[in-house]
Amino acid sequence: MSEADEMRPQMKAATRFGARLFRNNVGQVWTGSRQIKNKDGSITIHNPRPFHGGLCSGSGDLIGWTPVTISASDVGKTLALFTSVEIKTGRGRPTERQANWAGVVLSVGGLAGISKSADDLHLILSGKGVDTLKNR
Repeated sequence: MSEADEMRPQMKAATRFGARLFRNNVGQVWTGSRQIKNKDGSITIHNPRPFHGGLCSGSGDLIGWTPVTISASDVGKTLALFTSVEIKTGRGRPTERQANWAGVVLSVGGLAGISKSADDLHLILSGKGVDTLKNR
């Protein structure tokens, strides 16, 4: 099973858990003022320039928010807590940048972690995401 195959059910599970997560494609593509499709299937780009997409290198495959209810002066208000989930399958392990990103999100009060299943996702969304960073 690919990470993309694992991602779809986890996005649906996130919704059931009350979160809203979106695909975060990180990478670079080339764009330009004019593209010509060549007979051999290649494309020629005139005036090429790089386009960088996604948050940043290492950011989670899924990003969004998880609603939380705050107490004291904010009683009854529902606030959005930044959420970042890196999807892995089988023996897949996060890169150092991915683990660092998740650690930083957790350190500033967001929700983050590495998920290989809906159970991992539930841990992350319930604020126990740091557990999913261990032994990966």
